[in-house]
Amino acid sequence: MTSSSVVFPRITGNRRPMTMVVATGFWLAISLLPFGKADAQSTERGTWFWGSASSTWGSVNVVGDAAKEAAVRSNFVSNGISNVYGSYGNRPVSETTTIAAWNTSLDNLGIRSDLLLSENTWIDPANHANMTTKIQARLLDFNASVGAPARFQGLHLDIEPQGLGSWSSASPTQKRDYLFQLRDTYQVARDYLDTHGGAGVAMAADLPVWFDSSSSIGWTDMAERDAWYASIGSSLDSISLMPFDRDTFSSIDSGVSWELANITGANVRVGLEVDIPGTWANMAEFMAM
Repeated sequence: MTSSSVVFPRITGNRRPMTMVVATGFWLAISLLPFGKADAQSTERGTWFWGSASSTWGSVNVVGDAAKEAAVRSNFVSNGISNVYGSYGNRPVSETTTIAAWNTSLDNLGIRSDLLLSENTWIDPANHANMTTKIQARLLDFNASVGAPARFQGLHLDIEPQGLGSWSSASPTQKRDYLFQLRDTYQVARDYLDTHGGAGVAMAADLPVWFDSSSSIGWTDMAERDAWYASIGSSLDSISLMPFDRDTFSSIDSGVSWELANITGANVRVGLEVDIPGTWANMAEFMAM
C-alpha cells in the first residue's frame, strides 16, 4: 500500500463493505459531496493516510503544516471521506499537541480518526510486547491525555505476513502457520485493549483476498479455514480486503465474494488501489469501474 488514498463504498445487504482506493502521488479532486459534517458521517468512505516522508502528501509532511492540512481536509470533504486511518510514527507521544489538533480538526468535520500501526514481524509472539507497547503509548496514553474530540476512535492494524522475507520460500503449511500466528496477534491486541482501558476502541485489519485459497495456504480442510476466519471475526470489528492489481469487475468480485458471504463477525470492506497509469489507464476508467 502506498502513502495516500481515497475510498468509495460498496453497500451489500446489511453489511457495509468499503471500497478503499489508494492514491499514488496525487490527491483526487473529484467533487462528490457538498461540504458538511452530516455528509461525512453518512458516507462510510475511508482512507489510509501513511507517514511516507518521501511523499508530499504523507502524514509526516502534512500534519503540522497548516496549508497542507487544509488542502488535505478539503480533499477528504470533497470526496466524502468519513474515516481516516492515520500512520504518525511516534508523534502521538513526541508531538501530542500537533496530533491532537489534527484529530480535532477531523472531528470538527465529522471525520473519524483511527490510528494505523503496521509491522509485519508482530506475528511472532516474541514481538507482541513491542506491539502492545506502541498501542499503550501511541493510542491509550495519548487518548488519556487529550480531550474527546482529539482522541483516536479505533486501531487499524496492517500486519501482512506475506510481506515477510521468509514468505516466498515457505511451504503452504508454513504459510498456514503464519496465519495462525496472525490470528493470535489480533487476539493479543484485542485483549490488551480490553484490559487496559481500551474496550471501547474498535479494531480493524487489512487482508489480501487469497488467504481463503487452499492452493495458496495449506489449510487442512475447509473447516479449518472457516474456523480461522470466524476467529479473526471475533477479535476484529472490521476487515479491509485488498484485491490490488485486479482491473476487471469479475476478478475483483471473485476475489472478495467468499469473504463477503462468509465472514460474519466483522464488517467487511473492499479496497482498490489507484495505480494510474498502471492498473487503470486514467481516472475516468477507474471511476467507471
